[in-house]
Amino acid sequence: MPTRLCLVPRCPNPATARGRCDEHRKAMERERSRVRRAEGVERNRMYARKRWRTTRKAKLFANPLCELEHPGCLGIANEVHHRIAMEDGGAEYAMENLISACKPCHSRESRREVLTRGKEGGA
Repeated sequence: MPTRLCLVPRCPNPATARGRCDEHRKAMERERSRVRRAEGVERNRMYARKRWRTTRKAKLFANPLCELEHPGCLGIANEVHHRIAMEDGGAEYAMENLISACKPCHSRESRREVLTRGKEGGA
């Protein structure tokens, strides 16, 4: 069976996984993990604030039922979803930008937004 070379230009090492040698694959994964951690820390910082906890509690108190009502909806809201994602410029704490949702509906809606954002960014 012929050996393929690493996809990195001028690398003479044989490719092992995903077309790269172990050295370049590990370096690529390290960098990707570093970037994801940095983005995650910044995103999750808002959810750790007391202001978010009180806003979330007020939204769930005002609307205790799921407002998304996808198929398989549990009915009782226990999570809060942003109508316009913060990545798209949505207000973090504005009540009119928040939707009460049950776990299955929130997961489905978030997944749909991620897929939509990926298609828009890739086009």
